[in-house]
Amino acid sequence: MERSRESQGFSPEINPDYKQPVEGEIRIMDGKEYRAVKLPWTIREYYSHDGPGWDFKVSLYKDKERSLKEYGRTFSIEEAFSPSTLPETPMFSWEPVDPEPIPGDGKYHPVEY
Repeated sequence: MERSRESQGFSPEINPDYKQPVEGEIRIMDGKEYRAVKLPWTIREYYSHDGPGWDFKVSLYKDKERSLKEYGRTFSIEEAFSPSTLPETPMFSWEPVDPEPIPGDGKYHPVEY
């Protein structure tokens, strides 16, 4: 019987180009400026049983490309299904520095007759 990679001792893949964001940091992505905004959760809290990411925990394990890009490493199935083993790393989102105007932004614009 073949053992899973987790039972053999999982070793995460590491993205050598990953740099943990710092709140307020600005990066250029796809030719646009984005600012790092710290989210109110750590990776462990987000994917915990009562966290908003619990329903998406499988993607943490299966979507290796995303994990490498967003967190700098991959995760084992054991980590994904046992959030207490996940790191207490802060989570960030990237918001545009100069957001494009949104049509129908809901603001009052007086009309001149």
